[in-house]
Amino acid sequence: MTPYLLDQALAAAARRYREHTALIATEGESWSYRRLEAAAAAWAARLAAGGCGPGARVGVWMAKSPEAVAALWAAMRLGGIAVPFDPWAPAARVAV
Repeated sequence: MTPYLLDQALAAAARRYREHTALIATEGESWSYRRLEAAAAAWAARLAAGGCGPGARVGVWMAKSPEAVAALWAAMRLGGIAVPFDPWAPAARVAV
């Protein structure tokens, strides 16, 4: 069986449901799949310019938000390993 990755599922949903709601933030703001895909593409370009590629480890130090989801998707679509970090978490929890 061929693996079906989260990145592939998101890309398929973005193609099929462009104008449907993909995310609703805690503040009530909603993002369509079109907007999420565009933000992920912008993040992917920035990450690729910084050397992100297959197997790269990418720490995303952002508050929980649609923009953070886009950054995580960007790392995955480049083949990277995305790890979310909550900037408001206790220091001991995010210590390396």
